[in-house]
Amino acid sequence: MTVVVTRSTVSASGMKGLLITGGFYVLGMFSTVFTGFKKINPFSLINQNMQFLQGKQSLGEYGVALAITVILMLIGLAISLILFNRKRV
Repeated sequence: MTVVVTRSTVSASGMKGLLITGGFYVLGMFSTVFTGFKKINPFSLINQNMQFLQGKQSLGEYGVALAITVILMLIGLAISLILFNRKRV
C-alpha cells in the first residue's frame, strides 16, 4: 500500500504510476533469488506466508526483514507526505 500511495504522489499519470509499482514488485521478487539475503529481504515474507500460517516457520526468524519493511514503509509515507504538501492543487 505504501508503494501505491508513494507512486500516486510522485507520478501525475496512472500509467507511469503503474510502471513504478510493477518495477518495484519485479525488483523485489528478483531479489528473492539470492538465498543469502533470505532472512533480511522484505519480499521473503511474501514467499513464506503459508509457512507462517501453518506454524512451520517462526516469524521471529524474519525479524530483520520485518524491521526493514516497517522502515521502508515509514520512509515511503514520509516522502509521500513531503511531496504532497509541495504540490499545487
